[in-house]
Amino acid sequence: MLQITFTGNHGYCTGMNYRVFLAGIFLVAFLSCPIARAEALSSIALNSPMPVTSYTNTYAEPSHYLPRLFSDGSLALEYYAYKPGLPPSDKKPPLLLALHGGGRTGASMIDKWQTLADAESVVIIAPTAKANAWASTDVMLDYLVSLARHAVDEFGADPERVYVFGHSSGAVTALHLGAFRSRAFAAVAVHAGSAYFNEKPCTLRRGVPIILISGTDDTIFTRTKVRDTAKEFDEAGATVTHYEIAGHTHWYYDIADFVNAIAWRDMENHRAAPPSLAERVASLIACSIPGYR
Repeated sequence: MLQITFTGNHGYCTGMNYRVFLAGIFLVAFLSCPIARAEALSSIALNSPMPVTSYTNTYAEPSHYLPRLFSDGSLALEYYAYKPGLPPSDKKPPLLLALHGGGRTGASMIDKWQTLADAESVVIIAPTAKANAWASTDVMLDYLVSLARHAVDEFGADPERVYVFGHSSGAVTALHLGAFRSRAFAAVAVHAGSAYFNEKPCTLRRGVPIILISGTDDTIFTRTKVRDTAKEFDEAGATVTHYEIAGHTHWYYDIADFVNAIAWRDMENHRAAPPSLAERVASLIACSIPGYR
């Protein structure tokens, strides 16, 4: 039987040295590995829509939203859902999985995304983490994928336009979804968050776009941390856009409409296409290598 050794040199192919026993599979894997970057990754500078000195730095969650419960058999969490009054259309609405910051609940995300949801006809689902803080375990990531799929069926959403947004603690988990569950989502956007991975991200499963929005004066997720995250995703083959808001801190709630508008525009305009057969096969090969998912 034909025996081939293939070593890639970019993204999830970096460091690969394995034997593929079918020439056809070798060809698929080779063609799925990007050859080179057209340009170096850079950040896009933005100004805050309001002076940082005007931030209230206080936010009280609304109490009128009623939570639901969803279990995937391994985990059960409360979640909030919002479906705007959709105009009659044959087009299914997109769905956004919104992950709250530490110490909050999903109600905070429904509250801050409702205006855009009404304007853009977006279904929002926002779970609440255990102890109000996210843990990016395999069990949690699988649960969030299952919740998103459940919501697609429940609300009649477009399965090809399922997005993730996260703030702070929620941003870290959203980035893990983009790294290791990318086939389930069309794009991932985060505010005030970064992530380091114990394993190489497998974003090339779908080439899912990653949108990072951060403040230059965030002392929790610093410029260095966010830029390192952008670089790691870029090297893994993701399409990365990084916005830096001058003078902005970690605070989300006073400029949520501004942040959400940027995140939504980029997610919708740059969403990933459904994975091709070649991409699926290459993904199975690459993500089965030790050190990769």
